[in-house]
Amino acid sequence: MTISYAPPDLEQLRARLSVLQQSITEMEDLLARYQAVQEALHRSEQQFRLIVAGVKEYAIFMLDTRGYILSWNAGAQRIKGYSADEIIGQHFSIFYPASEIAAGKLERELAVATAEGQYSEEGWRVRKDGSLFWASVLITALYNEQGELEGFAKVTRDLTERKHAEEQREQLRERELQLLREREGRARAEALNELRQNFLTVVSHELRTPVTSLLGYAELLRRRIERGQLTPETMERPLGTIVEQVRRLDRLTAMLLDVTRLEGERIELSLAPLDMVALVERVARGLSVMAERHTLVAHVPDHPVLVLGDELRMEQVCYNLLHNAIKYSPEGSEIAVTVQAEAGQVRVAIADQGVGIPPDDVPHIFERFYRASNVSATNVNGMGVGLYLTRELVRRHGGAIDVHSVLGAGTTFTITLALYQP
Repeated sequence: MTISYAPPDLEQLRARLSVLQQSITEMEDLLARYQAVQEALHRSEQQFRLIVAGVKEYAIFMLDTRGYILSWNAGAQRIKGYSADEIIGQHFSIFYPASEIAAGKLERELAVATAEGQYSEEGWRVRKDGSLFWASVLITALYNEQGELEGFAKVTRDLTERKHAEEQREQLRERELQLLREREGRARAEALNELRQNFLTVVSHELRTPVTSLLGYAELLRRRIERGQLTPETMERPLGTIVEQVRRLDRLTAMLLDVTRLEGERIELSLAPLDMVALVERVARGLSVMAERHTLVAHVPDHPVLVLGDELRMEQVCYNLLHNAIKYSPEGSEIAVTVQAEAGQVRVAIADQGVGIPPDDVPHIFERFYRASNVSATNVNGMGVGLYLTRELVRRHGGAIDVHSVLGAGTTFTITLALYQP
């Protein structure tokens, strides 16, 4: 057997050796970088642990999957009062009030953190000495690379000072509100007292006139009886005046009773289909004697215009407005009453050419016992409750009343009610 031997190709060997050396160099570089990364991670982990351990404003610690404490930092010791030796291995329920433990709150917190990744809240927690503090709590679930739950990270901050400050601010706000309520109460009491005084002044003045008249004519009749001068002719005027003043007293009493009923929500309406044309004409005829020195004009349709209303109360409303128009209008002037139905509504307007209402008084004209500032110049008596009653009765019917007035030129009151369509 013949064995032949060929000398190696030196160039080829050198090339292979160069490739091998390059691979070794790259591996050494990779190993060096890996070691550098590991060292950096180790340093970073050590730094993170040092940071966590040194944090004093927050309690930062770890829990296992069952809620037992695995780690403890300086902030946790400062806030909760336990040293690491005392607390590690204890269940975190030690920080909760007994009522929350009994209610299963801890289990719910860990369940929420497990399902959603985090659980956060503010609430009362317990220190080592048994005192309570207000805490902001964040529980974060920790999972490994395989997605398995490893435990929980828990961060707690003591917000007791903030809580106390909020409570103090709330107490201060409550005291301010209480003072405000007391001031408003005093203001209402003063307003009511002023209203009561005004009421007594107005009522005493209004009652004095008819009472004085009644006494005077009753005394006149008595003297004529004593002198034997009592005849139908001498009795007619005194008796007529007595009847008129008694009716006036009756109206005053009825109005005051209505004010009282309105304040006590005791006025009940008997609602039924009501023809406003017939009602307005009836009230106008009833006041025709009083308005004999005025021109009373009615602009009404020649067919019924129905609303759902209380006949007695709506008659009272129209009477009050027409009576006022007559009282405050000069002799010979015109008073117009208009009834219109359009767009599902009924409007009753009563316009006069009287003294009018000063602009500053218009916003207050429907208030109880309020009388316009120019009324005294007219020498017209009144208690200032007629317009108040009118507005309230219209409102009880679901309607509205508006006023337009030009000082010295007249006033128009307009009532708006829903049209009744059977």
